[in-house]
Amino acid sequence: MAHDEDRIAALLRIPTLILDSLILHAIEYSPAEYDAYRAAMRKLQTDLTQAGQASDVLVTVGEIIRTIETYNRGLDRFMTSRRRELHSIVSMLTRKLLEVAESSTASASNLRDIEKRIEKAGQIDDIRVLKSKLEDSLSGIRQEAHWQETQSAAMRDQARGAIEGIAPLLETDTVTGLPNWSMAEAAFRKAMESHAPAYAVILAIERLAGINHRFGFAHGDRLMLLYAQHIARQLPAGDQLFRWRGPSLVALVERQSAEGIPVEIRRLAARFEHTMEVHGRQVMVAVSASWMSLALRDHPSFKEVRDLLDGFVTSHTGSLESH
Repeated sequence: MAHDEDRIAALLRIPTLILDSLILHAIEYSPAEYDAYRAAMRKLQTDLTQAGQASDVLVTVGEIIRTIETYNRGLDRFMTSRRRELHSIVSMLTRKLLEVAESSTASASNLRDIEKRIEKAGQIDDIRVLKSKLEDSLSGIRQEAHWQETQSAAMRDQARGAIEGIAPLLETDTVTGLPNWSMAEAAFRKAMESHAPAYAVILAIERLAGINHRFGFAHGDRLMLLYAQHIARQLPAGDQLFRWRGPSLVALVERQSAEGIPVEIRRLAARFEHTMEVHGRQVMVAVSASWMSLALRDHPSFKEVRDLLDGFVTSHTGSLESH
């Protein structure tokens, strides 16, 4: 028995060392969250070493996995937020560079105008001396103006290229590849302003939170991507599909009547199944979506439409947080 106890203690030492590594090498994205994570993991580490039965060990391991996933989810949100901030900063800087370049072109034009005014004033005796003295300076200014114009054109081209490269990143959802909710808002506002016979159709994807919790967010993201592609393939040409907030998609469809929309959307929102590999085994997962359609012309403002869409998603998925 003493030999068995020593063997068990040695085996428990292995997960203890692994937990030490997870605690020591965790990325600190928030001091408060980091300290809370370390404290929770230390407590679970103690619980693991003091577990008296196999069932206690399994419960503690489950809590350890949940704690790690929760912390990693917060880290993922932090990194996503920082990435978006970086894109915004770079976009702002490139736009400002473009303004500076255009301003330099205007300055070069002003220099040429000054030169013409001096030429017109050249018959006045008092100006002749000034003209002679400024002649050499104007030659240098002309060269500088030409250089500025050349540099301004290059800067504008570079700035426009940078803006064009960043714009798709700022307007595209990173999970589904669809235009994001801000693009959806712009499309809905345009449709409302044109008084088109348009409808907003929201698809709130159910069971995604459970899949995230059970299999991890990478598998949840993969399933949402496949579901979005599944919906996009079935939408008629001319309809627009966007990623909305939380686990949801929204479509902008133009129909002369709402009569046929329920039949179309019930088919779209039907159960979607996918087989994925999880820890070396094949697992079939499925999601479906609750849906609602709104006639845009029945609502006086987009804010009212947005609040209705958000309320529907929250009531059917429990969250508007980005997936």
